[in-house]
Amino acid sequence: MKNNQLDNFESLIKSSLDKQRAVYDSSDWDKLNKKLGQANKPFYSSPWFIAASIAAILGTVYLISTFNTVTEPTPLVITPQENETPNLILEEEPSNAIPLTEEEHNEIKEVFINADKEIRNKEESTPKEENKKSNSETIASDNKEVKSKNSEDTTISEENGFTPLDDEASKEDNIIPEEIVILEKAAFHMNTIDCCEGATIDFVAEKQNNVDYLWSFDDGNYSKKENPSHLFTNPGSYKVSLIVRSKIDNSIMTRSNDQLLIVHAKPNVEFEWEMNEENGIPYISFINLTDKGTSWSWNLGNGSTSIEKDPIHTYRNKGQYLVTLTATSSEKCSSTINKEILINQDYNLLAPNSFTPNGDGINDYFLPAALNRLNGSFTMTIYSQTEGLIYDTKNIDQPWDGTNQKAGTKCTEGSYVWVVKLTNEKGQTEQYKGAILLLK
Repeated sequence: MKNNQLDNFESLIKSSLDKQRAVYDSSDWDKLNKKLGQANKPFYSSPWFIAASIAAILGTVYLISTFNTVTEPTPLVITPQENETPNLILEEEPSNAIPLTEEEHNEIKEVFINADKEIRNKEESTPKEENKKSNSETIASDNKEVKSKNSEDTTISEENGFTPLDDEASKEDNIIPEEIVILEKAAFHMNTIDCCEGATIDFVAEKQNNVDYLWSFDDGNYSKKENPSHLFTNPGSYKVSLIVRSKIDNSIMTRSNDQLLIVHAKPNVEFEWEMNEENGIPYISFINLTDKGTSWSWNLGNGSTSIEKDPIHTYRNKGQYLVTLTATSSEKCSSTINKEILINQDYNLLAPNSFTPNGDGINDYFLPAALNRLNGSFTMTIYSQTEGLIYDTKNIDQPWDGTNQKAGTKCTEGSYVWVVKLTNEKGQTEQYKGAILLLK
């Protein structure tokens, strides 16, 4: 059934086509040949292609002429901005750098003088600027109506970065003053803020590159080292300052605040001495003449010391002794002086060299004479070379009479050794000894 329907459809189409008839027109053939002829023309004959080619040629010629005018590259110049440090690395100044020449000294001195002038000028000009600003505000208030009328013009000018001048006073206020160099603060520190005269102080600057470090120690001395050490020989107050100067154009880049260093005076140490005698006992009186001292330390040259201001001392043996006095001030500053003193005679409790215990009433007893004049306690012992300890006493009323206390017999002639231990008036224990010759 389906085949019959398809056959009927094909028959319908065929009959419809058979009824159509095409009418021939010779002009249609001519039109077709014309279109075919245009399609076969080469692309480079197109006017658009020709126009584009001419434009490309002209552009190439322009570029070539432009490059030919640059015969060599233009160097790039970099100008360092204010407070900008070029990134260059320099070797640190050696610690044994050569001292400043007179020319360098004068140069740095001049730099600080000029910098101080600039700072003073800035400080002096500050009140004037404030006063000028006040006057400007007053004038602006008085001329408020005038400015309001010109508000539109003002708005336009301010948008372009300008402020209109409405009167002579405003013009005067807007005059740019002569530029004043405002020095920023360079950083440095020192190892102390106070010291004693004669001390060497270390200074350390904040590290920067390609700069000179100019130091003023406020004592007439300067330095160009990065981290200098300086000796302060005189007491006083010193305002230490640092200027950092560019090595590119010698312009001052920064300046520090003055840092105060207090240098304390050392005591002016001095002493004298004099020979004295009391109850037959010789002694030296030391006279302390030190100025600004508050504490003392004596070395008397024979192993004895003292912290008294004016000590008294007895030297047992004659000879020369080097005496040293160290004085310290309330600021813990100290100074020392040495002097030699001469002792002309020995002192051993004024003991005699010999005695004769024969009962004639003359020189029958032995006791060092100084023990009779001392108020302290003592012990005296006598030794025999063969028998050892033969006598001892603690009483000035019981001197040695030449007997062997243990045996109860008279001692023979000869040399004996005596030893005295005593407590002096200061509560200190002293020991003396010597030889005594017993004669009949």
